[in-house]
Parts: sequence; structure tokens; C-alpha cells
Amino acid sequence: MSKEVENIEAIVELAANTNLELVIQDPVKEALVRDLKPIVAKMSTYRQYAATVVIENQAQADEAMSTEKAIAADVKMVKGHDILSKIIKGLYGLHKQWKSLENQFVPDMEASRKSIRAARIKWEEAEAEKAAAEQRRLQAIADEKARKEREQQEKLERAQREKEAAARAEEERLRREAAEVEDAADRKKLEAEAERQRKAADAAQAKADMRQDNAEAVAAPVINIAAPRAVGGSRKGWVAEVVNPQAFFNAIASNPMLQGYVEIKVGALASTKRSNKLFQCPGVTFKQVNK
Repeated sequence: MSKEVENIEAIVELAANTNLELVIQDPVKEALVRDLKPIVAKMSTYRQYAATVVIENQAQADEAMSTEKAIAADVKMVKGHDILSKIIKGLYGLHKQWKSLENQFVPDMEASRKSIRAARIKWEEAEAEKAAAEQRRLQAIADEKARKEREQQEKLERAQREKEAAARAEEERLRREAAEVEDAADRKKLEAEAERQRKAADAAQAKADMRQDNAEAVAAPVINIAAPRAVGGSRKGWVAEVVNPQAFFNAIASNPMLQGYVEIKVGALASTKRSNKLFQCPGVTFKQVNK
């Protein structure tokens, strides 16, 4: 039998004999020892794991989370043990002794769990930063690729616009020349060439419009990289920190909703009034009552 197990049995026996009016039968004491012994056996394993835990990959993070949950379950079992909880709540004379029994388990295991959790969260935060860096890198590549594709489409559009402009100018020149020619055959030939230039200009315009639409449609995909984390692990939460109390109090004047976050310490106000009968405070009245 380990020394830790012997200590637990001694504490249970001491607590049982603390109050002569309370008689804890041997079967109950045996049940306590039986319930707590398995946890004692696991505590050294928890401590060893917490002292040597290294988290460098997904599997190790999941193992750490599993150990955290096992410790939490054992802590809950000790705290919520039927016999312990009833005695702690019902008998003040036994309170300190039973809390001492609880403290043989909880602080040690909580320290192990927190140590494991800190290591796991450190790994998760590092993985999140790596994922964010990779996301920025891939997003930059995607953005650059889209920019080049857009520039290529715009270049092709400009080439077709220039081709269109040249064809329309040539069409206009040919039609003017045809209007000045007296020979019908020559005029017909010039008008036919002018019509060919018009069709070429219309085709170039259609291609230019298509390239313009293509350029406007080019968009880089949004890159999302999910960082690995332990299953059922930590979640982001909000914490509040008052960095400028005066600014907060000034804001209360214009936003009454903020009054709900302030506690007026009436006891301290009354204490000040007792010390200084001339003390006054805006919005506060003082009166003497019989107690």
C-alpha cells in the first residue's frame, strides 16, 4: 500500500471520529476508501504527465485534452462525492477535516490539468499563427495571380479597341473616297471594302467587350486555412480590463445604461459619514436608524 493511500485512510478515519454524535459505519468508510483509492493511483500519473507533457502535433494535443477531461472528471467525482458533500454541507464541525480530505486530491490534480492546458493552448496558439501566416502567403499568391490575369485581359482588350478604331477609320476613309469616285465599278469596289472594314470593326468591338467583361470578372479566391486544435479544446472568449476609470465614469453621465456596471458601496459611504458628520455626496442622503 502506497503512503498516499495510507494517508487517505488516516484522514477518513480522523474525520469519522471528529464528532462522537456522528457515527460513520465501517461499510461507509470502506466505500469512501474504495471510491477514492483509484483516483489516488492516477494522481501520480497526472503529475508525471503534466511535468513532461510536450505538444507538437494534433495527436499529442488530443491526448492532452483527453487527460484534462479525465482529471476534471476525477475532480468532479471527489467534489461531488455523495458522502463528502453531505458531510461538508451538513456538519460544520467536520468541514475542515473533509475539506482537508478534498485538498489531498483537487489542488494537485488542478495544477496538473492547468499545466497540461497551458501547454496545449500554447501549441494551439502557435498553430493558429502558422495557419494565419500560411493563409496570408497563399492569399498574396492568389491576389497576384488575379492581378496578372486582369492585366492580361485588359491588354487584349486594348489591342482589340485599337484594331476597332483602325478599322472604323479605314471604313470612314473608304466611304469618303467612294463618294468622290465617278466610276460606278470603282465606287462599288470601295464600298465593298468599306463594308468589310465595318464588319472587322464590329468583330473587334465584340472581342474587346468580351475582354472587358473577363477583366471585370477576375477575382482572387478567399483563402481560409484552419489551424489544428485539440478536439473539444479551448475557445476564444472576451475579457474586460478597465484602463481608464475616469473615462468610464465620464461616459456614465451620457449613457445611463453603463450605471448597471457600477456598484455604489453604501456601506463605505455610511462609514465615511460616521467618521465625518459634515460629509455630503451628490445623489446620496444620510439618515440615522436604530439597529
